[in-house]
Amino acid sequence: MKKILIVMFAFLMILTSCTVNGGPAKNPPDTDSSGTKEEPTPTVKAYDVYDLFPEVLNKHMVYNGEGNEFAEHETYVDFVRGNVVQIRDINPGTTMAKVYEIGDGIVRLVFSQGESYEVKDYTASRNKDEVILKEPIAVGTEWTVNDGATRKITAVDMDVTVPAGSYKCVEITTDNKDSIDKSYYAPGIGLVKTEFTSKEGNYLVTSELEKIE
Repeated sequence: MKKILIVMFAFLMILTSCTVNGGPAKNPPDTDSSGTKEEPTPTVKAYDVYDLFPEVLNKHMVYNGEGNEFAEHETYVDFVRGNVVQIRDINPGTTMAKVYEIGDGIVRLVFSQGESYEVKDYTASRNKDEVILKEPIAVGTEWTVNDGATRKITAVDMDVTVPAGSYKCVEITTDNKDSIDKSYYAPGIGLVKTEFTSKEGNYLVTSELEKIE
């Protein structure tokens, strides 16, 4: 009996020793050379033109306006043919039919016609070639539009508040001969705000997204 007790006692001592001295070591938190805990690097979201120009059939957007009687307007997506989208843009003065082509990291305005009061399919028509958006979606991306104006991305994830809500936007700035135009695109939404500022007299016209239907 004594031998059994001695053997059991010895076995328990071995187990205790293994738990204290031989158990798995916990990994200490990552530190740099100064002993400071390393923080994870935040991931930056990379946008593409499809994020900023997510047009779907029958999408209806309403914009209020200030500074000009034509600043208020509303848009309808009338046709989507593959990578080509036709939008009807209605303001108090006229109705525009606009056709955009999306591909190769670029959004182009390829057709525009005023006085388009009847809904017709212009998706195969071409009378323009103006780059509206261009990848990479990063500050500094720059291109020239047909009239010689310079267009560039001047901000990413910029906070913009309009009647429809608050959004993180990409700011596109166009430096024209007589004006500075700014357009703000929210990922997953599209165009939420435009600003036109004349270089003489600081004449300002704005359009802001009021609602999406």
